[in-house]
Amino acid sequence: RTELEEFVTISSNTNMIVDFLVFLTALFLFLYYRGTRNYKKYKLRGLRQAEPIWPFGSAHNWKMLFSKKIGVASQYSVFMGTELEKEKMFGIYGHPDNGDALVINDMDLAKRMLVKDFDHFVDRTAFGLKFDEDDESDMIFAHSFMMQKGDDWKKNRNLMTPVFTTGKLKLMYSLLEKCGKQLENHIVACSEKNEEIDSKDIFSKFALDGIATSGFGIESNSFKDPDNIFRKMVSDVMRHPGSESGKPYEVAKIVLKGIIPAIQYVVSAPNFSPKGTLFLKDVLKKTIAHRETTHTKRNDIIDLIVDQMENKKGAETKREFESKFEEDAALDMSGVQETKDKVDKEKILVSNAFLLFVAALDTTSSTLTFIMHFLLKHPEVQERARDEIMEVIGTSKKITFDQIQDLKYMDKVIYETLRHYHPFPHIIERECTKDYLIPGTDYVVKKGEVVNFTFLYERMKKDNESFYNSSEYDPENFDASNNPDSFSFLGFGQGPRNCIGKRYAMISIKIALVSILRKFRVVKSKNTTEKLEQYKFLSGADVTFHAIPLEEIEE
Repeated sequence: RTELEEFVTISSNTNMIVDFLVFLTALFLFLYYRGTRNYKKYKLRGLRQAEPIWPFGSAHNWKMLFSKKIGVASQYSVFMGTELEKEKMFGIYGHPDNGDALVINDMDLAKRMLVKDFDHFVDRTAFGLKFDEDDESDMIFAHSFMMQKGDDWKKNRNLMTPVFTTGKLKLMYSLLEKCGKQLENHIVACSEKNEEIDSKDIFSKFALDGIATSGFGIESNSFKDPDNIFRKMVSDVMRHPGSESGKPYEVAKIVLKGIIPAIQYVVSAPNFSPKGTLFLKDVLKKTIAHRETTHTKRNDIIDLIVDQMENKKGAETKREFESKFEEDAALDMSGVQETKDKVDKEKILVSNAFLLFVAALDTTSSTLTFIMHFLLKHPEVQERARDEIMEVIGTSKKITFDQIQDLKYMDKVIYETLRHYHPFPHIIERECTKDYLIPGTDYVVKKGEVVNFTFLYERMKKDNESFYNSSEYDPENFDASNNPDSFSFLGFGQGPRNCIGKRYAMISIKIALVSILRKFRVVKSKNTTEKLEQYKFLSGADVTFHAIPLEEIEE
C-alpha cells in the first residue's frame, strides 16, 4: 500500500469516528432538550416545585434509584420535612405517563377532587404502562375495568360492583375458609418442627390459593405442592423473586422504563410475562367452557360476573350503602349510554380475573406480612386480637362468615397497619378529564394532566389531627369514640375509583389471621428485624416468626 492509500484509509476512519461522535452528541442534546423543556412548568405557573435532575426527574425518582433507604412504596416520603411540605400543592417531574404531576397536599382539596368534583378526575393513569395493541398479554390487562377510561370504565365498574357486595361474598366464603384451613395445617406442621416461618412466603401461598379458587375456579394447595404449574405461572406474571421474569435484570428494566420511557426502545421490557399471562387466559377459557357445558356453579367470581352480565334473577338492582366509603364511591350513570354491541363475556371474564391477581395477590400477602410485623412488635395488640377471636368464635370447628364480620378490633388492626405501611401507596393518582379550577386559586389543572395524592398518605403516618394518636401504632386510632377522619385513611383509596375489592381483601386477611392466632402465639425468631424494611422495587418485606401452640404456653 502506498502512503497516500494509508493516509486516505486513516482519514476515512477518523471521519467515521467524528461523524459517530457528532451523531451521539446531537442525540444526547435532543434527548436532553426533550426531557428538560418543561422543567420550569410549575414555577412559571406560580407554584413551588421539586427541582428535577435529568433524566430522572425530581427527588422521589432519583433517590428511589440510588438511596438504600428509599423504595417504590416510600418514594414520596423524600418530600417530608422539606419546604414543600408546607405547600397546599406542588409540582414534580419524572412521572412515567405525563412527564410531570401535581402533588396535592391538602386533605379538603383532595376530598373535592376525588369525590365531589370527581367528574373532572374520572380516569386513572396508566402507571407508566405503554400498551401494545399487538401484544395479547398487554390487551388482557388493558381491557380490565381498572385500566378503562370514561364511560367504558363507568359501565364496567357498575357491572362489577355488585359482585363484591357482602351478600355475594358470603356465597363464596366457604371457598376462602378452606384456604384458611390449609394455612392453619401448614402452621401446625411448621410449629411441630420448630421451623422459622417466612411471612411473605406463606401469605403469598394463601392469597394465591384464595384467588385461584374464587377467581379461576381452581382448587389449589400451594403449601402441599409449592411447585405446581399454576403457582409458577402466576409468579412469573407477578415478577416474584425466583421466577424467570423476576430476575433482578428484568425487574430493573421495568423500573427504568417507568422513569425513563425511552428505555423501552433500546431493550425489550414487556409489561407482563407473555408465557404466564397466556397460560392464565387458557386456564380461564377452559373453566368457562366447562361451566357452560356442564351447567355447574360454585358461587365464585366467575359465576357472579356471568350472573351479573346476564342479569339473572337475584342480581342486585338497588344499591344500599354500608358505609360512607361506599357512598362516596357511588357512580352517576346519567348520560352514560349502554352499548348495543354484544357483550364479550370471555374478554370481560379473562381481563378481570387477571386483574384480581395483579391487584389482590401482592396486596393481600404484603398487608398480612406487615400485620405480622406489628403483632410481633406489639404483643399486647396480638393478645387483644386473640381475645376477640376467642370471644366471637371460641373453639368452634366451623368459622362462619358472620363471625369473621364481627371481628371489629381486627378491622382496626388491619386499618392501622395500612396507615403505616402499604404495598402500593404511590399509585393514588388521577388523570384530569376536563379543565379544573382549583377552588380559592387561579390555578387550572388542564385536561390530560396528572394529579397525585400519595404525599397525603405519607402525612397520614405523622402527627396530624386526623387520628388521636397518629404518631404511634395504635389500632384505637380507628375506634369510633376517637373520631377518626375516615377520608384521611387512604389504604383503599377514596371516591368512585376506590378499591372495589376492599371487602374481599378484608375477609381474606381476617381468615388468615384467625387461622393462626386462634391456636398459636407468634413470637420473634432469630431473623426477625426490629424495623420493617419494605422491598425496594416489589411489594412486601422480610418478616419471620415462630408459632407457639397456645396449649404449650398454658402448660
